[in-house]
Amino acid sequence: MTIGNADGGTRLITSSSNTLDNVVDGVTFDLLATSKEDVTINVAQDVDSIVSGIQLFVDQYNSTLDKIAEGDSFDTETFVRGPLFGDSTVDQVQSRLRSALVGQVQGVDASFSRPVNVGLRLGAGGKLEFNEDVFRTALQESPEKVVDFFTHKDTGFGKTIQDTLDAMTKDVDGLLARKDTLLGDQQDLLNKRIDQLNVLIDAKRARLEAQFVALESTIAGLQNQQTSLGVLQSQLG
Repeated sequence: MTIGNADGGTRLITSSSNTLDNVVDGVTFDLLATSKEDVTINVAQDVDSIVSGIQLFVDQYNSTLDKIAEGDSFDTETFVRGPLFGDSTVDQVQSRLRSALVGQVQGVDASFSRPVNVGLRLGAGGKLEFNEDVFRTALQESPEKVVDFFTHKDTGFGKTIQDTLDAMTKDVDGLLARKDTLLGDQQDLLNKRIDQLNVLIDAKRARLEAQFVALESTIAGLQNQQTSLGVLQSQLG
């Protein structure tokens, strides 16, 4: 396969398969058929897919907030509390996520260092909002700066979000793992307390049953004495 260069020259590309990934950086070609005519290939960003990906992220974030709000609810009429109501871990999760979403990205162009510069902002109720028009305009006018904002290897928006999630979800020392361990310890303590109370209840039940049997025996004895007295009175009378 012969590829034309920007300077007007050509170079020969060979491959053992129909897939070429060493022609243009970041681009893979799948060859589907042969042609005797020259073929022109135009490579452009799939902006619609990028927009859809960002919108999916926004939707999933807002869905997570809805689930948190459901668990952290409190009904002022029935006084029914959600299972997460008043839990400090919930507040920490929300706080960390908000900080990651509104914080300034370091090491990138100042004009594209905040999420709002690419159409992302926190709205009512802490929900994440995405302005597609702002993003498309920014990507069209300053594509490299927008890409750098999202993908900077050390401080990019994507890495910040990933680091934030990792800190909360790591198996051993993550925020949620520590909370899970704490809840497990509390559950074990409650189970031990329940076992102790069951021992006390069983002992109390045994004492009450013994007292009941003794009382029944006493009542039977008194009834027998009453019967004997009745017989004796009838004989004396």
